[in-house]
Amino acid sequence: MQGIFKERVQGIEGEALEKLILKNLRDLIISAAKDKPRIYLVEDMHWADSSSITMFESLYKLSRNHPVMFINVLRPGYKETGDYILKWLVDNLPGDNITINVSPLADGESGELINNLLKKVSLPEKVASTIIRKTEGNPFFIEEVIRSFLDEGIIEIKEKEFIVTDKINDVNIPETINDVILSRVDKLDEKTRELLNTASVMGRNFYYKVLEEATDTIEELDERLAYLTEVQLITETKKKEEIEYLFKHALAQQLTYDSIIQQSRKGLHLKIAASIEKVFAENINEFYGTLAYHYTKAENKEKTIQYLILAGDESLKSGASSEALNFYKEALELIPANRKNDKKDTEVRDLEIKVAFAYEAVGMNKEAVAYFEILFEKYFNFKFAKTEKGILFSGIMSMLFLLVVVNRPSLFFRKHIDDDFELAIRCLDQWGHALATLNPKQFVLKTASLEKKLSKYNIFECKKAVSIFADGTSLFMWTGLSYTTSQKILDLVKKAGIENDPNSFVEYRFLQKMQQYNTGKWETDKDYQNVFQTALQMGKFWPGTIYLTYSGLANIEKGDWLGYSKTHKDLDELANSFDNSHARAQNYRLQAYACHKFGKIDKLIEILDEGLDYVKTTGHSAMHHVLLCIKVQVFVKMAELNKAENVLSEIEHQVEKHNKIPIYYIQYLLAKVKLDFERIRMKSKKDKTFKSMIKVLNKTSDELISQSKKMIPNLTEAYLIKAKVFLFLNNNQKVLKYFGLTIATGEKFNARLELSRAYFETGKFLSDPKTKQKQLNGLSGKDYLEKAKVMFEEMDLQWDLGEYKKFVGTFTG
Repeated sequence: MQGIFKERVQGIEGEALEKLILKNLRDLIISAAKDKPRIYLVEDMHWADSSSITMFESLYKLSRNHPVMFINVLRPGYKETGDYILKWLVDNLPGDNITINVSPLADGESGELINNLLKKVSLPEKVASTIIRKTEGNPFFIEEVIRSFLDEGIIEIKEKEFIVTDKINDVNIPETINDVILSRVDKLDEKTRELLNTASVMGRNFYYKVLEEATDTIEELDERLAYLTEVQLITETKKKEEIEYLFKHALAQQLTYDSIIQQSRKGLHLKIAASIEKVFAENINEFYGTLAYHYTKAENKEKTIQYLILAGDESLKSGASSEALNFYKEALELIPANRKNDKKDTEVRDLEIKVAFAYEAVGMNKEAVAYFEILFEKYFNFKFAKTEKGILFSGIMSMLFLLVVVNRPSLFFRKHIDDDFELAIRCLDQWGHALATLNPKQFVLKTASLEKKLSKYNIFECKKAVSIFADGTSLFMWTGLSYTTSQKILDLVKKAGIENDPNSFVEYRFLQKMQQYNTGKWETDKDYQNVFQTALQMGKFWPGTIYLTYSGLANIEKGDWLGYSKTHKDLDELANSFDNSHARAQNYRLQAYACHKFGKIDKLIEILDEGLDYVKTTGHSAMHHVLLCIKVQVFVKMAELNKAENVLSEIEHQVEKHNKIPIYYIQYLLAKVKLDFERIRMKSKKDKTFKSMIKVLNKTSDELISQSKKMIPNLTEAYLIKAKVFLFLNNNQKVLKYFGLTIATGEKFNARLELSRAYFETGKFLSDPKTKQKQLNGLSGKDYLEKAKVMFEEMDLQWDLGEYKKFVGTFTG
C-alpha cells in the first residue's frame, strides 16, 4: 500500500502538494460532518507555525456551510499567531465566531480551587488569604504554590490524605509564579536538577532516548524522571512508539532554560544535537529543523546552514512552504558575502533558487518574479529588458523570430541540453506561474524573449522544457496576432508527447482550450471530466482553473446554461478544495459574464459587488477590470448612465495595463461603446457635441470590431452593435450590411446568445413600415422575430423575452 501512496504523489511538490494536503483534509472534515456535527478543539494556537495558520484559515471557512465548530485555545499577546488569528476571524468570518476571554478566578473561586486541590483539607486562614492575594486568580500559580508545599514537606500525604504540618507557620509564599517554579527547581538534588536543565535545552517536549544519550553521566535516570513526573514538573506520553516527556507548563521549561549560564547552554545544545543524530539516524529527516535550532544555539555555523537547508527541503516536500522559505532565508543570511558573490558557488546558487521557489510556493509572486530574474542574469546569463518600452520591443522582435521557428522547426532545437539547462527550465517554469498571475501583459512579452532562447536547444530532451515552450501559444493567442502560429506550437509540442506526460497534461489542455475558445471552436470536450479530475488529483489548480474558465465561457457563447453551470460548479470545487484565490477570482468572472449574457440582472448585481470586493483584496487586477466592464454594461442596461460613467472612469485609469490583451481590452470597448451609444441617444442632434460624440462612437465601434476579429467570441456582438449605430444614424444600407455580418458570424460559430438577439433586432428593423427592404437572406421580419422567440425560449432568456413581448405588443397595437 505504501508504494501506491508514494506513486500517487510522485512528481507533486511545493505549492501543489501543500494544496493537495489541504484539499484532502478539508474533504475528510466535510465527509465526517455528514455523519454528525463535529467539534475540533485546537490547543495552544499561539504556538502555531505559519503553514498551520494558513491551513486553519481555510478550515475555519467550512463552518459556514457544514456542521463543524472549531474551538481555539490560545493566549493573547502573541502578535504573529494568537492575535493574528483573532483578527482574521473578525475580518473574514464576522458573526460566525465568538471570543471568550478567560478572566482570573474570583477570590471565592480561588479558595474553592485550593480546597479541591487539598481534598477539603483546610489551610490556616492567613495562609490561604495570602495565596489568594499573591496569585491574583491565576489557577496555575495556585497549583504551583500547593505543589511547592508538598516539595518542602509543608503538606504531607499519609494514607492518601493530605496532612498540614507545623511548617505551615513559617511558610514563605513567593511573590510571582516565576519565583515559585525556580524555587521548586532549586530544591532538586544536583543530578536531578542537571537532568532537568538538559531536558529544558531540548525544548518543552523531549524524547527519552535522546535525553539518555545526552545525560550518560547521570545515574538512575528512570527514577529521577519518575520523581519529576510525580512532582508534576513533567508528564510522560508516547509518540510513534517512542517515550516522550513534556514539561507540564511552557513557563517551567523556559525558566529552567534561562537559569543555565550561556556557556553551559552552548555545550548542552551541541551534545543534544549529536545525540539526536545518533539516536534517530534512520529517520533523521524528521529532526532537521530541531537540529538546525540546536546547532544555531551551539554557534556551529556550518552545521546550522546544513540543517537549515535540509529542513527547508523537507518542509517544501511536505507542503509547508512558509516554513521552507524561513529556513532557506535564515541559511542564506549565514553565508558570507564573498560566497554569495561567487557565481561559481553552486551551493549558494542552489540555495538562492530554493528561496525563489519558496516565494512562489507561498504566493509571494512579486518577490518571486524579482528574485528569479536576478538569478537568471546571475547564473544563466539571461536577462530581460528592464523598462516597459524595452520589454515591449524585445517581446515584439522575439514574436517575429518565433514565426520563423514554428514554420521552419528543422533549423532550430539543435543544441544539446545539460544539467544547468534543466535547472534553468525548472526556474523558468515557476517564474512563469508567478508572473502570469502578477502581470499577464509582461508575461506575454517576456515569454516571447524566453521562447526565442529556448529555440536554440533540443527542448524535446526535457519534458518541462516542452511544457514551457508550449506556453508560447499564449503569446499569439492573448495578443490575437496569429492563431495559425499558436496552433503550430500546439502541434509541435503534441508530437513531443506533452499530452501523455501526467505533469504537463492539464497545462497542454488549458492552452488547447484557450485556442479553441478564441477561434470559435466551442464543442464540449469528451474527456472534460478527466481533465478536471486530473487537475484535482495532481494539484494543478492554476492550469485547471484556466481550462474550466474557458470551457465555461465557451458554453456561455453557445447559450448552454446547463453546461456553464457544470463548469461553474467544478470551478467552485477547485477553488474550495485548494482554497485558491485565482480560481475563486476566475469564478466570479465566469458567473458575472454568464448572468450578464443571459440577462439575469438581479443576481448579477450581487455577484459583481461580492466579486469586486474579493478581487480587490487578492490583487487580481485583470479580473477586477473585467468585472468593472460588465458593471458598466449592466448600469447602461438599467438606464443608470451616471453610475455607468463613474465606473467607466475608474476603468480608464487602468485600461493601459490591459490594452495589449484583446480578451480584456474588448471588454472595455464593449462597455465604452454601449455607454457612448446611450449617451448619444439622450442628446438632440442639434447639440453642439453631437457630431464629435458620433465620431468617437464610430471610432470605438470600429476598434471593437477590429479587436474582436482577433478573438471570435465577441465578434457577433461587435457587428450587432455597429448595425445599431447605423440604425440610429438612419443609414439603412449599412444597417442591413451589418445585420447580415452579424447573422453570418453568429451562425458560423454557433454564437447562439448574440445570434438570437441579432434575429430579434433584424426582425424589428424589417418589420418597421419605414424600412423599404422587407427581407434579408430571403427571410422577412416576421421570420426573424419568430426565430428569435424560439431561441429566447430555448435558452430561457427572460429579459429578452420581455423585450420581445413589449415590441410585439407595441407593433401589433
